[in-house]
Amino acid sequence: MSKMKTLLKDTAVFALGSIGSKIIMFFLVPFYSIYLTTEEWGVSDLVFAAAQVAIPVVSIVIFDSVMRFGIYYKERPQDVLLVGIIVWMIGSAVTIPLSIFLVFYNTLRPWIIYFDLYVILNILLSILMCFIKAVGKNMVFAIVSIIQTLVYALSNILYIAVFKINIEGYLLSSLISHTVAVIITLFAGKIFLYLRQAKFDKKICKEMVKYSTPLIANNISWWAIQSSDKFMIERMINQSDLGLYNAASRIPSIISVFVTVFQSAFGISSSREMDTTKDTSYFKKIFEVFSVAVTIASLALCIIIKPFMAVYEPGEGYEDAWKLVPLLLLSAVFSAYSGYFGALYGAIKKTVNNMISTFVAAITNVIANFLCIYFFGVVGAVMGTAISYIVLGIYRMVDVNRYMKIDYNIPKMFVNSTVFAVATIASTMNFHIYLIPSACMLVLIIYNFKEIKKIIVTIWNFVMGFLKKNRKPTVKSDV
Repeated sequence: MSKMKTLLKDTAVFALGSIGSKIIMFFLVPFYSIYLTTEEWGVSDLVFAAAQVAIPVVSIVIFDSVMRFGIYYKERPQDVLLVGIIVWMIGSAVTIPLSIFLVFYNTLRPWIIYFDLYVILNILLSILMCFIKAVGKNMVFAIVSIIQTLVYALSNILYIAVFKINIEGYLLSSLISHTVAVIITLFAGKIFLYLRQAKFDKKICKEMVKYSTPLIANNISWWAIQSSDKFMIERMINQSDLGLYNAASRIPSIISVFVTVFQSAFGISSSREMDTTKDTSYFKKIFEVFSVAVTIASLALCIIIKPFMAVYEPGEGYEDAWKLVPLLLLSAVFSAYSGYFGALYGAIKKTVNNMISTFVAAITNVIANFLCIYFFGVVGAVMGTAISYIVLGIYRMVDVNRYMKIDYNIPKMFVNSTVFAVATIASTMNFHIYLIPSACMLVLIIYNFKEIKKIIVTIWNFVMGFLKKNRKPTVKSDV
């Protein structure tokens, strides 16, 4: 029970930052739909999508090593941080020459300087944030996340609504918010103090590079899964449909934020568990409640998506965005599954397996997206994405079980996934979009009543325990 409480505590702290940040981002979407055309939103997001493929190459994904080995070398985390900073400095020097290739892509050519700065700042911030999580400064992580997003939102409003520099304002806002977040983290996380005490350790450096290098291909594969379809839509259809796709993809991020919060805590928890007890029953219990919670929450969004989107994205040209959301929610569910098993890969230090699984899904995504977009247009993009995440989730579950014998309830997973898939397909086809998803929800609640009860009881006990612990003692009066 203490392990569960620790996981819940870490999840709650990460939730403070991530949910606060995502709430701010969530309310920016209506703003974008009013002030940005679908073409402008599409081009702006394409710059960040291109940066995401450069980041793992020039950083060798060292930030993941900073967190994993910062936990492992808990007596000397400053030496781990030093390695991360050295790699960042080398990567920054490489970024500008690499970005020259963007001159051959007409859509991105005007925005190369923004691309370079975003890559450099993003890597540095990722290293610092992973480090403060590794040393247990989770509250600093939460506060910085909120401040960063708040600065981003205010900058967007200033540049887009007031100064009317739409694409440039969108990009500038990200650079400013990253810079502010880096400065705050340097001081609040006492980074300079750690670096003054740090010594370069060749052994730690080799271990970190060996751990993170396979993740380059893994992260590029993730980019192929998450962003390659954006380039396909822009080239095979048009920038307007790309903006529509971007608008629709913001809704599954509601699920993704909770999943990311959980994974941040679970990644630390699973690593500690594997370094100590190696208790596989713990992982089984966590997955049972986690999978049910994600599925139920996604289906709830699917039920209300059409009227919700009419209010949420009121801008002209965004009317059909809701049709893309249900299958993106299916992708979010299997993305959550794959993220869970990805955390287990990290715990057992099987980064090569992690890379192979993501590579398989990336190849699946590119092929499925190309074919589906060709035949079905922008709807094909969400179909291809859903297929790739299903492949990734199943592959990782089977592969991880080769190293950790966890007795998953496979029939229950199959029933839950099938029922949810029926609801998403009906919604996408605009066929009884309230009746069928609602019926599927009822089936899932009845079928998973035991797990739902466990979720409610666990959260209730955690909240009550927290309130009891923080309740001020009553002072008796002598009068």
